[in-house]
Amino acid sequence: MSQLEIFVFGGIGAIAPEILRWRRIVTSPRPIPFRHPVLYVLVSLLFVALGGALAIAFESQSRYAALYVGLAAPTLVSAGLGKSRRTGSSSAPPAARERGGTVALAGGHSRLGIRRFLGALNG
Repeated sequence: MSQLEIFVFGGIGAIAPEILRWRRIVTSPRPIPFRHPVLYVLVSLLFVALGGALAIAFESQSRYAALYVGLAAPTLVSAGLGKSRRTGSSSAPPAARERGGTVALAGGHSRLGIRRFLGALNG
């Protein structure tokens, strides 16, 4: 699979949530005000490029892997920033930061950490 294909599928994955959001806006019975359309389109294009670049950077081996890396691009950006807008502090509890991003849940289960998630995508 060529790098261009990987980039395209990563970009499609990155823009897929926005396409669903656009559909919801268009089919909404109440008009939703759309502010700053130029900025919105520019940020959307940046996410497409980021999704494609991440798919290449993580050496995706299949179209599905590239698509999933693209879908994870917004999450990766949020995790990379590691800050909550409301509190200005890291969103993960201290114990989770020490364990590489996993969070303990009730019953002893833990969420999949970002490193394990990305590793699973590439087999």
